Amino acid sequence: MTTNPLQTLAKSPRNAYIRPSTRISDMARIPDIIDTKAQVDTIFDAFLAIGDGSIFTRHIEAMSDEASRSSRAIMRGSGNELAPLDEFLSLTLNRKIITIDDVVSYATRYSNSLKQSAA
Repeated sequence: MTTNPLQTLAKSPRNAYIRPSTRISDMARIPDIIDTKAQVDTIFDAFLAIGDGSIFTRHIEAMSDEASRSSRAIMRGSGNELAPLDEFLSLTLNRKIITIDDVVSYATRYSNSLKQSAA
């Protein structure tokens, strides 16, 4: 029995990429291409506002080559997959868009936001 794709789509759960608290302005300001630290800052700020790591998915895929995709598949299969934030920061660091000091700064900001959420 074939199903109508539109019926399947209509029955699918709400898109987990956008949380109810997400403002359209948060999503609209996320750049499509990342060439500068300012663009990384924008994506990271949106991540902190939204709280959903899948915000990095399209950028991870866009910056990945065949070797990094293979490596990611091996890590996933062995249960050692990186979190999307870690993968995103690693790729931007490898492309020399950000520095290791920036990575530490982002990690500190993320840690502080988790502490504030828990308080």
